[in-house]
Amino acid sequence: MARSPERKRQRRDSPVHSESDGFGAPERVLLTSTARWCTVSSTGHSDANLQHRVTWDEEKMKCFLSDEERNDAALMQGLLDGSSIEHASKLHPLIFDSASGPDSRALRSLPFFQRLASDDESARTEYKGWNFDKKRIVALGVRDLYLAAMTGLLDDDEKRLLAQLVDIVDKPSAGECAVIEGMTLRFHPSKTFKMVKFIEDLDAKLDSKWGPYFAQVLDAPRLYAVFVDPVELSFHNFENIVPLDQWMETKLSTEPELSLELADVQNAQPGPDVWTAKLQGSITPLLKELSALDLFVVPLNKGARGGERFIFHSTILSKAFTEAISSSGILPRLSDGKLSPSDFAFANYVFRCNRFAPGDAKFSAHRDIPYYDAARSQVSKYTLLVYLSSGTNPNGALEVNGTTLTDIDEFTCVIFDQRHEHEGRSFVDTDKVFLRTELVFNDRELDTNPKIAPLFSEACYMAGQSIFDEELASYAHQCFERANSLHWAVEKNASEPPAYLYKQYLGFKFLTNGYDYWFVTKSQNGSGAADCAIVAVLDYLNCKIGNQGPLRALCRSTTIRETITSHCSAFQLLSSPESTPDDKSQPTTLPRLSEQTIESLFKQSTPTPFTPRPHPSWVEPDEEDSEPEDGCCPMHCWTTFNAWNNDDVAKEYRACCKFTTKQLLSTPIIFLGEEILLNDKQVEIRGDKILIHTFEGRESTRFNFAACWGDAAVGAELYVDVDQEIPAPKLLVPPIVFREYEGEGYHLRMDFFRNDWMVRVDEERKVPVPVVTNEVPEDGGEEDEGGPFWKRVRELAGSEELGGSFWERESDEEEDGDEDGDEEED
Repeated sequence: MARSPERKRQRRDSPVHSESDGFGAPERVLLTSTARWCTVSSTGHSDANLQHRVTWDEEKMKCFLSDEERNDAALMQGLLDGSSIEHASKLHPLIFDSASGPDSRALRSLPFFQRLASDDESARTEYKGWNFDKKRIVALGVRDLYLAAMTGLLDDDEKRLLAQLVDIVDKPSAGECAVIEGMTLRFHPSKTFKMVKFIEDLDAKLDSKWGPYFAQVLDAPRLYAVFVDPVELSFHNFENIVPLDQWMETKLSTEPELSLELADVQNAQPGPDVWTAKLQGSITPLLKELSALDLFVVPLNKGARGGERFIFHSTILSKAFTEAISSSGILPRLSDGKLSPSDFAFANYVFRCNRFAPGDAKFSAHRDIPYYDAARSQVSKYTLLVYLSSGTNPNGALEVNGTTLTDIDEFTCVIFDQRHEHEGRSFVDTDKVFLRTELVFNDRELDTNPKIAPLFSEACYMAGQSIFDEELASYAHQCFERANSLHWAVEKNASEPPAYLYKQYLGFKFLTNGYDYWFVTKSQNGSGAADCAIVAVLDYLNCKIGNQGPLRALCRSTTIRETITSHCSAFQLLSSPESTPDDKSQPTTLPRLSEQTIESLFKQSTPTPFTPRPHPSWVEPDEEDSEPEDGCCPMHCWTTFNAWNNDDVAKEYRACCKFTTKQLLSTPIIFLGEEILLNDKQVEIRGDKILIHTFEGRESTRFNFAACWGDAAVGAELYVDVDQEIPAPKLLVPPIVFREYEGEGYHLRMDFFRNDWMVRVDEERKVPVPVVTNEVPEDGGEEDEGGPFWKRVRELAGSEELGGSFWERESDEEEDGDEDGDEEED
C-alpha cells in the first residue's frame, strides 16, 4: 500500500444551522457517533434551538459534495453517522469504529469486519446467506478501507484485516455492474478485481443505482476509482492515461501567466550526453500539488519498475516545457551539436509521475520506449526527468551512461539521450517523486528495423500473459528492452530461452509467442484459415467471449521454453504428447453466421395473451364506449389496440429487423450465447493474407407515420422495443499474413504494430434485436425519441455511427409538400 507523508491536521466545518437561544436553561453539547475524522455536534439550551455543526478532517478525507449538499444538515448527519449511503461516492473514506446502529453502518464497521475475518465460521455462513443489498454494504466498507490504505491512514493490523476482507468479498458478484473499455468494473477491491484504474465521468456511463458506490477521486476532471480484473487487460487498456488539463485550468484560473524556465543548464560530467538544469517559475508549486494527487498505482510490471506511478496527459504542461526547453539554450549543445534546434518539435504531452518510498525496489536498468509518429516523421530522442523532491542515495539515485547522481535537489531536471540505459534507486530517507516525459524531434531520415515489431508484439503479449504465469514478467521485460535497444541500433542478446504458449480453445490447438501463431489442422475436419485467424485475433486482443470472460482465461495454456527454428519444429511441438491434450468432443471450426440464424432471433408472435388496457385519462367516464377489437391505432382504440396485429407496427418492425440484420451481417463475428459465429463475407482470404473487414457504411434511417395515428410524435415505432442485445465486436486490424502447410496446419503472423496501421477493438459494440411490445405508456414516452428500439440504437452507436439524418422523419405533412418536412435535425 502507498505511504503518505505526515500531514497537518485540518478540519472542514459545514455551515451552522441555528435557532434563537432559550433563556435560563444551561447550554447542552450533544455528540453523535460518526465515522473516523468526523464529528456531528449539536449545541443549545433546548431541543428547539439546537445549533448543528458537522466537521471532518479535510487532509484525511476527500469531499466532492456541492455547497447545497453540504448545507443539508440531515444529509450530512446521515452520511457521517452511517445511516445513509446515498452520497458515499462524494465523501470518503468513512471508517466506523462502532457497530451500533442500522445495517448501513454496522455492516461496514471495523468490529463487524473483525468478526467476519475471524475463525468464527458462523459469521461467514451468515454473510454467504445475505442478499445482494447487504453484501453491497459490506463491499462499500471494504472500498473505504482500501481508500484509507492508499493514503497511509491504516495501521498494520487494519491493513492485515483489509487483506483478509478482500478475499472474502471476492466470490459474490455484487460489485459487477458495467463493462467499459473491455473491462468489467467493480467499485471495491477483491482477490480477482485487484487493479485500480481511474475513469472520467463514470457516473454518466452507469445506472444511477450505482451512484453511491464508485468513489470520486477528482473534481476536474470528474475521475472515479474502479477495480478491474488484470486477466481482462490487453494492449489497448493496459495503461490508464488520466487527462489533467482541466485540473490545471482550474488551478491556473487565478494565475495571470504560467511561467517556466530551465536555468543553470550544465553537462553532468564531461563526455556523456547527460545534462542537468534547475526548474524555476510560477508552475513549480502546481507541480508539487500535482504530485500529491491520490492517483498512484503499482505498475503492472512491478518487478522491474518498483515504486508507484500514474500517467497523465496535459497539453498545457507540454506547451510550457516546450517553450522552456526552446529558450534554455540546451538544444544546440545536445548530441555534440549534431541536432538542429529547429528540428525540436515539442515536449511529449504524456507524462509519468513516479513515486518511490525508502526501501522500494529499484527501477532496473532499461531504455525508455521512444515516442514515434510515422505520419509526421517525429520521434523522441531525449528523456526529461523533473525531480519534485530532494534526497540522496550513496549507491546512486540515478545512473545513466556512466554518470551517477547521488544527491538530487528539488526541481532538478535531468536530460539524457534515450539510447542510454539507466536505472534509479529510491532515496534513503524521503520519498523520491519525479515526472518523466520526452523531447520529440522531427526526423525525416528515420530507418526501420524489421526485428523491432516481432519483439515488441511479443513483449506486449507476454506482459498480458504474465497475469497467468508470473515467470513471464521478466521475459516480457527482456523483450521490451531488446526492442527498445534496436531503435538505437543496439542489439542485445536474449538472456533467457524463448517462451511460447501451448493453447487450446474448443478444438483449436495452437502455439504462440504473441507474434507467430501456429495452428495444427491434421484432422479431416481441420480448422480453416479464417477460423484460425479469428481465434488468433481474439486471443491477441484478449476479447471477451459473450458472458464467459476473456478468451485467454478460457484457454487451456502451458508455457514452454524452446527454440523454434522452422515450421517443422513448431508443428512437432504441437503434436508432441506434452502439448495440450486433444478433446475430441470440441469443434475445430467456428459455426457460421447466416441470414437464417439472424431471422431466428426475431419473434413473430408473443407468448403472452393480449390484455385490454384501462381507459386513458383523457377520456371522460361518460365517453367510455366500447372500442373495436384490434383497432386502427391507439389514438382511436387505446384499450383494445394490439400491436402484434397492426399493419403499421408490422411495417415498422420489419424495418427494425432489416436494420439489425444489416448490422449483424456487417461484422466479422458475433457472440451468440457461448458461441462465436463467424461471418464468411467479412473475413476474406486474398493470396497470402487474411483480411478482416469492418463495416463503415452510413445509412439514414427514416420513420413513417400514418395520418390516423393522430400525432406525428406518437407512431408505430413506440411499439417496437429491444428484445436482446447481441455482442458484435468491431475489429480494426491490419491484414494477417499466413501460410498453409498441407497436412500440418497454418502459420499466421500478427504484425499489429505496423507504422501505417492503428489497431482498434470495440468490445462493447452490441446490436439490438427488436421485438413488438404492447407495454407503452399512455403519453407515448419521451417526445422525439424515435421509440424504444431506435432510442437504444442511438444510445449504443450514436447518430454518427448510423450516419446521415438519423432522426429525419417522413410524415403525412411531408407527403403533402409541407416545406418544413424537408428540414433535417442537426
